Parts: sequence; structure tokens; C-alpha cells
Amino acid sequence: MIWVMLFTGILLGWIVEWVIDTYRYNRMIERLQSDHNRAIIDMTNRYEATLEEERLLHDDRLNKLQERHRSELNITEVEYNTRISEHTTTHRQELEANQQRLQSELESRDSAYADAKNVLEQGYREEVAKLKSDYEQRLRETGASLRSQYEQDHEQQLINLRETHNDELNGQEIRIRSEYEDELTQARQNNLSASQQQIDEHDARLKRDFDYALQQSNAQHRIEFAALKGDYEQRIDELTLLARSQTIVTTEPVASYGGNGAISHVKADTLTIDDLTVIEGIGPKANNLLHDAGINSYRDLAHADIGTLQHILDDAGSRFRLLTPATWPQQANLAAEGHWDALAQLKDQLDGGKPAH
Repeated sequence: MIWVMLFTGILLGWIVEWVIDTYRYNRMIERLQSDHNRAIIDMTNRYEATLEEERLLHDDRLNKLQERHRSELNITEVEYNTRISEHTTTHRQELEANQQRLQSELESRDSAYADAKNVLEQGYREEVAKLKSDYEQRLRETGASLRSQYEQDHEQQLINLRETHNDELNGQEIRIRSEYEDELTQARQNNLSASQQQIDEHDARLKRDFDYALQQSNAQHRIEFAALKGDYEQRIDELTLLARSQTIVTTEPVASYGGNGAISHVKADTLTIDDLTVIEGIGPKANNLLHDAGINSYRDLAHADIGTLQHILDDAGSRFRLLTPATWPQQANLAAEGHWDALAQLKDQLDGGKPAH
């Protein structure tokens, strides 16, 4: 009987100890589970904070790059306008000086004509011959001076003027003055036309130099932006892989959240806006016009219909109707594919977006 009671006591003691150990084990499991959940939540919060910090840093660097780009464009445009203004002022002063010189020569010839008229009225044929010789000498000197300044533009006119006056001095005085004034007026008009042509050619050279400098600057900025974008995407991918390697423990079934137990990487929708002035024939105003029409990237322009582009230009006003978009999609396709050397070779064969003659 004693042995039965002793065995029963031992059995009861063992059962009580087992119940206590089981209770302690369950409490320890719950505490470890709670600590694990808190660790997962902290890790998730740190990951989200890191992503947000990386996004803010990228946005800040992108904004600085865009501001520097706009600043350089503004400086280049101001320099271009200053050079155009200085060049126009210089040519205007040259035109005024030429007009004054021509007016002085006209007054000098009017005086010589008055002297010749007085001699003719007096009837002294010897004086007429002498005046004719003096006039021819003066005309030759004037022709030499004009040829040294205007060369081919006025050489034939001076010869015609001298021959005309040589013939008309033997005729009536009214014809002499009429022919002289006609030739001088034509010379003045040709001088003004030649000067205006020089101004237009110089303006065209300045515009080509400005467009080339702008294209080089835009190409460098695109390279820097591509490097920043590649670095940003690489870091995002690394953080994504790190997050996917962690298991999330929740009180709800993991399958209800998707992602097969891993944190999914979600990319935000982005809108690509390219600088279309890289395309030959597209200036800053045409660039803004195409952006307003929904053509924001090289890819958009490459797939655009030429008729649609021409319709956009025609609706924008007369200053855009002179633009020719025939080669824009071809150039944009090369830019979208990153074939910058091929694009540069194509642009060398174009003039304002049209094949050079």
C-alpha cells in the first residue's frame, strides 16, 4: 500500500511538473513569436524609409540637373541675342555711312553737271571737250574706288555708266542727267541689297552655331541623366532583392497579401519628356509646340505621322508653316535608339530639317 501511494505521489508530481513546463514553453514561444513580428515590422519600416530617402535624393539631383540645363540655355540665348543686336547695329551703321557717301557723290556730280550745263549754254565747244575729259577722269577715279569696295557687284555697272555718259555728253544735256541718275540709283539699290544679303548670311551662320552648341549641351545632359537614372534603378533593384529575401510573419494568411510571402517591387508610372531641339529643324518654340500637342519623347516623334506634324505646324501660325517635318520621325528614331553618331551624320546632310542641295 505504501508503494502504491508513493508511486501515485511521484506520478502526480511528474504530471504537475510537466504541466508547469508546458505552460512555460508556450509562454516562451509566444514571446519569441512577438519579438519576431516586431523585428519584421521594424525591418519593413526601415526599408520603406530607405526607399523614400533614395527617391527624394534622386528627385533633388534631377531638379538640380534640370535647373542647370535651363540656366545654360538662358545664358546661351542671351549671348545669341546680344551678338545679333551688335551685328545688326554694326551693319546699320555701315549702311548709313554708305548712304551718306553715295549722297555726297551725287551732290558732287550735280555740281559737275551744273558746270557742264553753263559751259554748254555759252556755246564754247572747247570748254565742252575739256569738261568731258575732266568728267571722264573723275568717273574713272570713282569707278576704281567703287570697284575696290564692291568688286564684281558694281564693276559692270560702272563700265555701263561710263559708256553711257561718254555717248550722252555729245548729245543733249537732259539725257546725260537722266542716265546718270538711273545708274546711281541702281548702284545704291545694289549696295543696299548686297549689305542686306551679308546681314542675312551672318544671321544664318550665328543661328547654326547656336543650334550646334545647344545640341552638344543637350547631348551631354542626356548622358549625365542616363547615368543617374541607371544608378538609381540599380539601387532600387538591390533593395528589392534584399526585401524579397525576408519572410513576413503576420496573424493573417500570407497568401491574402499576394507576392508569395515576399515584398513586391512596384514601379511608379513615369512620363518621359525629351528635348526635341536635338532634331534638325526643331527650335525651342517648335519643341514647346510639340510637347503641348502630346509629343513628349523621341519615341513619340518617331511614331508620329508626317501629315499630323504638318497639321500641327499649320495650326500654330504662319511662323511655323515654313518648317519641314519630313525627316523628323527618322531623326527621332535614331535618337530613341541611342544612335547618336548616325544622327549626327544625317543632320550634316540636312538644312533646317530638309535635305541640303
